[in-house]
Amino acid sequence: MKNTFLLPYFCLLIIVLSCKSEQKVTTKILQKIEGAELIFTDGSRTGLPSLRDTNITTLFLVRHAEKVDDTDESDLTPAGKKRAEKLAALIKSVPLSYVATTKYKRVLNTIGPAATQQAAPFLTYSPKTIQPFLINLLKREKGKNILVGGHSNTIPKCLNVLTNTQKYEDIPHGEYDHFYVVYLKAIGDAEVMEFRY
Repeated sequence: MKNTFLLPYFCLLIIVLSCKSEQKVTTKILQKIEGAELIFTDGSRTGLPSLRDTNITTLFLVRHAEKVDDTDESDLTPAGKKRAEKLAALIKSVPLSYVATTKYKRVLNTIGPAATQQAAPFLTYSPKTIQPFLINLLKREKGKNILVGGHSNTIPKCLNVLTNTQKYEDIPHGEYDHFYVVYLKAIGDAEVMEFRY
């Protein structure tokens, strides 16, 4: 009798879970940032009001580009170097106050071209101290634009700190094209947009 009573709940759970797994998220491909607008490969545009509001800090977060191997000192593949140049071209019209990176070569080489073209100073953070690093950076750089490079696990951790949530999960291993824009008034008071590049 007890098993019969639970059967409808079990069926409902299976239906809900199967619907959730079939859900697909499609994101636009970002072509460039021009002025205070995001311009996409399909020709559409959306505004970046935060670039004009000194009360809002804008963070651009990217995972490192394609890497040669999984060692700590891994460099970028030719495709990864091309993606790094694409990132630099994408963000060249955004005045960056800082570029934040981990110590790993693949991250430095991904965001390096963007930092070099703007002479933006580098700040290094440890994956173990993301929260205090971001809190201090945001106090110092309120209303500025910051590019943050990281890894499949550190970028979601940054997003979770900025939004004061736990909803961002690790980026899948083979995906290197995620581009996040975060408008931030304060920790927990943030809007996140995700694109591809």
